[in-house]
Amino acid sequence: MPCYKTGVMRWYKTGVMPRLQNLRRVDFQQAVKAVSFKISFMQPVLDSGASVSYSPSEDEFRSVLNLDGADRYEHFIQQVAGAGESWTLKGRGGFVSGEDHEGSVLLPIWPHELYAQRCAVRDWADARPEKIPLGTLLDTWIPRMQRDHMKLAVFPVPDGPCAQVDPVMVGEDLREQRAKMEE
Repeated sequence: MPCYKTGVMRWYKTGVMPRLQNLRRVDFQQAVKAVSFKISFMQPVLDSGASVSYSPSEDEFRSVLNLDGADRYEHFIQQVAGAGESWTLKGRGGFVSGEDHEGSVLLPIWPHELYAQRCAVRDWADARPEKIPLGTLLDTWIPRMQRDHMKLAVFPVPDGPCAQVDPVMVGEDLREQRAKMEE
């Protein structure tokens, strides 16, 4: 199912969202709906971060792009917690964002710059991947997004499902995964 329709980016979501807590899936069927993205821009603060410690192989890159939205969410949590960074897209006017059918602003976010670059097409063609260090995501972006009633579009792909997730849930999952990795 294509995700682009005349200037409006459409991301379709699955009915199941994973939570890493207790390694089980929680059904969010009632909360998960198709999301229509319209391009807009926002200007959160960034800081510099550590160097990239994770880079997908060509095979991993292709196979991860073919996962459903729930599995890509789980992959995102594991990779970002491990690498200590996430990625978004920044265009001439600022960071790209979207809007769902209810008017909520959505920030697309990926576990690696290659995945973000893959979505820098059509309306976002002028955008370039921009790193968000994990500490900045957890301590600056997520609180601002919560305050502004925004959501994260976790790991969108050009032609597939996308997870629309409350930023607080993403923060909790990242902290929990990070703690497990440090044990």
